[in-house]
Amino acid sequence: MTKADLFETLIDFLDQETGTTLKLSFAQLQIDMYQHGHYLKTILRPNARLVLYKLKDQNFAKIKVVDNLVFPFWFWFERPSFSQEYHTKMLKLSRPLADGTLEIHAEKLCLQFTIDAPQKDLKLMIKHTYTEIVH
Repeated sequence: MTKADLFETLIDFLDQETGTTLKLSFAQLQIDMYQHGHYLKTILRPNARLVLYKLKDQNFAKIKVVDNLVFPFWFWFERPSFSQEYHTKMLKLSRPLADGTLEIHAEKLCLQFTIDAPQKDLKLMIKHTYTEIVH
């Protein structure tokens, strides 16, 4: 069985005239947590999911993060152009999340964001790494 190219899958969906939602399943989700730049722990979750939405403004798309630590959240991002990998900032990120970035590669998708807190010592940096897309 050949592995699907994640970046190509997303670009193909966003360029199609039909369909507004793409449900993505991944064999593995790795969640890494950091506080003040120091590693805290890693959580591994099998069968992780994301939902990709096309928006009326074709310059943007939206991702809903279904599998997460506390609550489902979504964010907007600028649609990628043809390339082998893509790095961008998350737009319209749900509070209390902040400073989010998105990376899309052929073999993985990475989300990184901060969970804001009133006290700086309670802030957490979270990194989600989704691998092995399942069709």
